[in-house]
Amino acid sequence: MTIEDYKIALEAKLTEIVNFQLLEMNYTPYSFGSWLLAYRILGKNYRLFYDGREQDVSIDVSKPHEKYSGSKGTEITRFYGLNESLDTVVKVITTKKK
Repeated sequence: MTIEDYKIALEAKLTEIVNFQLLEMNYTPYSFGSWLLAYRILGKNYRLFYDGREQDVSIDVSKPHEKYSGSKGTEITRFYGLNESLDTVVKVITTKKK
């Protein structure tokens, strides 16, 4: 699955659940096909990193209402594979934490 395919599938699922804003999309083909997608959802910045070498996805989240350019994310989860992770990613980034 390419970054474009993953982005389209992820955003199709997100659209049904929550409003979001794409903040950044970065693809690095010379680094094993690694990429980054960043979204603003429910007042937080979420960064999805795909490590092409290890084939895992990690999700970082910022503090609420923090500007993207200055945010330092905290890793909240990591899992293997792209196809298997799509529903998990949607669940993780659309669930409000108290």
